[in-house]
Amino acid sequence: LRATMASLREDLGLRVLRVPRKHLRRRNMLKLRRTVGLMTEVKRTQETIQILLEAEDYSGALDVIGHIQTVLREDLAGLHGLQHVSRQLVKFQRLIAGTMSSRFLALAVALDLEGEDTDRASVGDDDDNDDDDDAQHSKSWAFKEKILPLVRGLTRAGYLQQTIAAYRSKLSELLTSVVKTSVAAAL
Repeated sequence: LRATMASLREDLGLRVLRVPRKHLRRRNMLKLRRTVGLMTEVKRTQETIQILLEAEDYSGALDVIGHIQTVLREDLAGLHGLQHVSRQLVKFQRLIAGTMSSRFLALAVALDLEGEDTDRASVGDDDDNDDDDDAQHSKSWAFKEKILPLVRGLTRAGYLQQTIAAYRSKLSELLTSVVKTSVAAAL
């Protein structure tokens, strides 16, 4: 009878102890599953960024980079194997900012040069001015559609002031070149 009672206590006691262990194990498995899911998302980030860059969606790429950097800082902070990903994301961010900056400069300088040409051409007929105004308005709209996402992305990345400074220096170079050419032609 004592052996049966001891066996029953041990059997019932072990079963009761198994319940908290199983709950703890289940919680740990869910944490592991979430961590592995986040790691998979982080590893796929490079492909996603490349696809967004090919589509010239710089803001989307910056959104993805920001999200993944947050995940790395908060959820996967203890994993040292993903530190290289954080460095890669910073490089991607610089690359995107440089690309947006160069596109901004190219668009803005092209608009300045184009605006100079249309100012010279608009001295002619008044009938043509209405057509020129419509064309100028559509060009202005197209320019805004191209430049606005670049300005937003540069602002978000913190590179807008550097880009504006580069734009100013580029314009001063162009003005210097125009003045030199004009003076040389006048002499």
